[in-house]
Amino acid sequence: GLIPFYESDADLSWKTNYVYYWRDRGVGAHRFDLHPRVSMAVPMTDYLETVVGAGIRETYYSIDSNGPDDWKGSSSESRFLADFDAEVGTTLMRDFPINWGDATSLVHTFRPYINYKYITDTDQNDLPQFDSVDRIGDRNLIMYGMNNFFTLNGIRHGKEFDRDYGYIKIRQGYDLRSEASDEPLTPVNIRLAYYPVKDFRLIYRTDIDIYGDGFLSHIVEGNYSNSRGDFFTVDYRDSEAYTDKLVDSNDKSDKFRTKQDSLKFATSIGLFYNLRAGYSIERSLDDHKTVQEIFNVIYQPSCWSVEFTSDRTPGDQTYTLMFRLANIGSPFGLGF
Repeated sequence: GLIPFYESDADLSWKTNYVYYWRDRGVGAHRFDLHPRVSMAVPMTDYLETVVGAGIRETYYSIDSNGPDDWKGSSSESRFLADFDAEVGTTLMRDFPINWGDATSLVHTFRPYINYKYITDTDQNDLPQFDSVDRIGDRNLIMYGMNNFFTLNGIRHGKEFDRDYGYIKIRQGYDLRSEASDEPLTPVNIRLAYYPVKDFRLIYRTDIDIYGDGFLSHIVEGNYSNSRGDFFTVDYRDSEAYTDKLVDSNDKSDKFRTKQDSLKFATSIGLFYNLRAGYSIERSLDDHKTVQEIFNVIYQPSCWSVEFTSDRTPGDQTYTLMFRLANIGSPFGLGF
């Protein structure tokens, strides 16, 4: 969470992560990742909302080579990154009277914005690669977009109510890096959501390349959640997997992926005595194989939790034991 930064108007967030990757064969490592950030609102006018933030990120590795043939680098490595971001936006609202059953008005909230994100370019080829933390791509990106949120208000059983009805989000970026000078505009990212009832929503997401590749991905998702935190999700993904072009892609290895056509199911259910169980499976519709299967159990009594996860992908099985403390992050982890 955020905590006040001394006696200023700024807030400090402190993300700390320790993971031990143990393997009976192949490279393992202790990894300690520290990422403090400071952010603050900058009052400009009564109509503009401005937020700026900056952070540094230091990652340390103590590497277990498990033999001279598995690892050619040093037994210890480190990486330093710096990041900066800023956003300026405004919010407009209008209430439209309607007569849809119990609903008497539809509130449209419109928020155009522009933001900037910068992450330093650091050579990471000497680092082992276990997950997305080990490869964080540089960024020098201006993003502009507009969010539209729709809310229903009305009277039901003599009481006023309001609920989300849907949203439309559109955004695109301009890449300022020199290697993107030939095609600086990122794909147009569009997200649509519709809430037919309070706890159920339908979501469609797509990315459209403007330099001739057309639609890069289609994702259709159905999601149900309740007040206990239980949820059920089914989504269909059709992607050409040119993910090195996508705005949300930080993993430089993504550019080697190929076409993906898959169906994914995920659920999480509260059991008893602060226990929660989750399961997800993604199946490829092209070759009828399992892309990824995850099972986890979480025990969370109050301000701390422990989670056991089994993650299976083709050719790899990972077990993770994670301890979390409130306001500290995820300081302990064990994966093998």
